[in-house]
Amino acid sequence: MELIYGQEKKFVEFIGNLDETDKIAIIAHNDMDGMVSALIAEKIIGKAEIIEFFDYKKDFLLGFVPSLKEKKIDKLICLDLNLENEYLNLKEIEKFADILIIDHHRSKKDLNSERTVFLLTEKNDVASFATYELFTKFQNLSELDFLVAIGVISDHSWDSHMDFISRIEKKYGFSKHQDIWNSKLGKFTTLLSNAHVYFKSTSKPIYFFENLRGIKKIEDIEKLKKYSTEVEEEIEQLENEFNEKKEKYLWGYLYKVATKFKVASIVVSKLSDLEKDKLFIIYGEREGNLIKINARRQDGKLDCSELLKKAVSGLKEGNAGGHIPASGAEIRKEDLDKFKENLIKIMSKI
Repeated sequence: MELIYGQEKKFVEFIGNLDETDKIAIIAHNDMDGMVSALIAEKIIGKAEIIEFFDYKKDFLLGFVPSLKEKKIDKLICLDLNLENEYLNLKEIEKFADILIIDHHRSKKDLNSERTVFLLTEKNDVASFATYELFTKFQNLSELDFLVAIGVISDHSWDSHMDFISRIEKKYGFSKHQDIWNSKLGKFTTLLSNAHVYFKSTSKPIYFFENLRGIKKIEDIEKLKKYSTEVEEEIEQLENEFNEKKEKYLWGYLYKVATKFKVASIVVSKLSDLEKDKLFIIYGEREGNLIKINARRQDGKLDCSELLKKAVSGLKEGNAGGHIPASGAEIRKEDLDKFKENLIKIMSKI
């Protein structure tokens, strides 16, 4: 595992120097990769004063600072979160806490400082895998290996970790399958990801995390099937409605959705797998007069992250980020037409 920024020895020093007097907070991305990363960190450091999960939103750390101060947090661990746009908020937190960041999202800023240890891995070394590899230096974590595999698959990074995936399949007696999503691990990933969406949409993310804590063996995942089924039904409905409701362009598709569950990112990933050389963008309204946008192009020939950043440039409260094949953005509802105009203009020149 290669690091773009940071040094493993700084990570070892940070974790090795923790003691019972430290007040620790863990924050992570509100997806399967982030959840598994947080579970691994908690396994090593013990109970944290705060565990929170975040979706990307401009200045999302700003509103979290008072909670950190109230709990007298002096160590903050950030997992699977791209924090380059939170630089000023990190500096505010550095006034009272040491910070550890483990992430794989693209970042142009090296956030390492006297009080921050920043480990940025290659994008395919997803946070759950990186966290597992790093924290294994302190304790054998093999009982969590199947959840790490699920984290890798959920973030579409299995191609870079087929040796690891094959090792997990062999350990648990699963046969190989040409299509990862039809493999036993792939089906468990779908079930668990859908269950996460159910809790993410209907309650606080911590409730799903509590269920994740209760998974002691791989068969325990089946206990969450009742939550997964309802979400799967909506995903299938949105896939079936795509051909009727899509806006078609030479370069790809725009698709507006209205959902009960937060399934847009799952739907756009599944649709884009059918035409890997096309850009798929799904968007829909969310709370706070905002539009959430999800973009995918699976052949890697278009940088979706940079594309969305350009498309939201100049839009008040607009923000975007992610990876080359998969990214997301958020804009105000009143800026949707301008966003689409920007997008179409950019794509016409590619």
